[in-house]
Order: sequence, then C-alpha cells, then structure tokens
Amino acid sequence: MSKANKGVPLWAILIIAILIFLPVIQLGIQRYTSEYIDWPTDDDDVDYPTEGDITVNRKIAFSTPDKYGGSAVSTGTLTIYSESGVLLESLDISSSKVTTDNYRSGTKLFARLINSNAKKWWAITVPKMGEADVDSQTNNSVKLEFFAIGSYTAKVTDQAGNQMADAGDYNHTATGDVATLTVSFWVGSDNTGIMDSIPKDPLNDLNWYCVLYLKCFGTNYEYIDITGFDMSWSRGTANWYAVRLTDTELTKWKVGQDYVYDGTSSFTHGADFTSYTGDAADLQYYLEFYSDPDYMMDHGNAGPNHYQSAEITIDAITD
Repeated sequence: MSKANKGVPLWAILIIAILIFLPVIQLGIQRYTSEYIDWPTDDDDVDYPTEGDITVNRKIAFSTPDKYGGSAVSTGTLTIYSESGVLLESLDISSSKVTTDNYRSGTKLFARLINSNAKKWWAITVPKMGEADVDSQTNNSVKLEFFAIGSYTAKVTDQAGNQMADAGDYNHTATGDVATLTVSFWVGSDNTGIMDSIPKDPLNDLNWYCVLYLKCFGTNYEYIDITGFDMSWSRGTANWYAVRLTDTELTKWKVGQDYVYDGTSSFTHGADFTSYTGDAADLQYYLEFYSDPDYMMDHGNAGPNHYQSAEITIDAITD
C-alpha cells in the first residue's frame, strides 16, 4: 500500500507568502510616508528648551510666544497630528498647553495653531531631556513661535510714477502701451505680519505660502500681455498669474529703535496694452496667505485654508 501524499504543510505556505509579500508591504508603507510629506530637516520656528541626552516618554508642555510682539499667545486651538496625519489631540490653549498623552523622545509630530486668521504648521521631533530637567520638571517642553497677523495697504505704481489705489485707472494711451507696474504692500502696525509654515499642510499636502495673484479679465482682456510672474494660466474668461512673496517682507518687526523687517513688499511686472482697446478690462491683484498656486491653478481657488489679506483692482482704459 502506498503512503498518502500529505502535500506542503499550511504553515510552510504561510511563511513563503510572507517572505514574498513583505518587501511589497514595506515598500508601500515607505512610499506612503515619504510621499505624504517631506519631513523638514530644520524648522527654525521650533525650539526645545529642555533638550538633552535622556530619552523620556512624557507629556509635552507647549509654549507659544509671539515672535514679533514678545508676549505669549494665549488663545487659539493647537492640534497635534501623527507623522502620517492622524489627529492625536486638540488643545484649547486658553485652558491648557499640555498634552493629554505621553510622547516618546524621537517621535515625529505635526502641530497646527489657529488663532483667528493667524495660522501655522510646525514639524516636531519630540526631544530628549537634560538630566537636570528630568529630575526637576514633570513634562517635556516644546516652544512654538507664532505671530499676530498684519493689516495691509496696497497700491500700484506705473512707470511714470503715478500711484493708483483700488479702482484706479491705467490709461495706456496717455501713459504708454508698454507698462511697468509695481504692486506694493505696507504693513500697518509694528510687530505684526505673517510666518510661512516650514512643512506642508499634511492634511491636504499643500504649501502654505504668501502668494500674489493677478486676475486679468473683462472685455478684450485677452489682448493684454502680462509678463514677469512665475506662473500663468487661463481659466474661464480670465487669465491668471501668480508669484510667491517672502513672509519677512510682509512683516513689520521692530526691536528697540530699529526695524528687523520694515513691513514693505513690492513686485514689478510688465503689461503690454499695444493690442488692447476699450475701458472694460481689469487687473485685479490678490494677496493671499496659506495658499498654494498649484492648487489655485487646478481648482480655481486659493486653497482650503487661504486668507485674503489685501486686494486692489486697476481699470485698463483707452482714450
């Protein structure tokens, strides 16, 4: 009588399957993590006051100073997310700035603070603690530098030195078909402004930039040739243009009697009206914060968290 053929044991099949598919699973996890967001190597707006050499697993006590004004920011909502964008905690900082959970040194987190129209993301690596601080302090410490948002005045100046406020006119017949237009912004109060976020918004994978947008629209708008912007596209019955501005130029920071940032920003571009006739085309400028121009180009709005801080419209007219 022949022996029964038992075949390959089930446990052996499972081991073979794991060995085959484990690299694929690991690659998928790595791709998700790396493509979700690039972890910044240096976030200058995060500080670790108790950093040392001892690994701890403790609650985090956050401090949120106003970098420009010097006082503590005591209102707003601070939300903590995992490296992959999972919401971990939400803190009303008027009540507490200490986490409910413990976080081990080396853990990567995202934090976002929203106080009215002032918003910012940080990338955090939970620090180790110094020996003296381990013994004397209950919580680990992380400092997140924040800001008070500025108010902005905008003007447009042409190549002849004529300044135009909102609803002003550019007469290309009188001033010139080939124009050089400078858009300028002034911050109203000392120690206010805006701060870029070093990491992207991990929830939407979008940059939070300061962006100047120009919308050219109205009758015969297509005959106005705009140059000098970083990006341009057409959507519906308008041409759009975008350029990223520097957050420090949009901030007015005074230390003692000296200004670190003087609160003035300007951008100059070209506009050729040679082929344009009429008086019903407009150049409309928008200063948007927390905006990603790629998202604007693809979706027609400045982003899910954008804040329009200034707007000015100039009419193109012909004598």
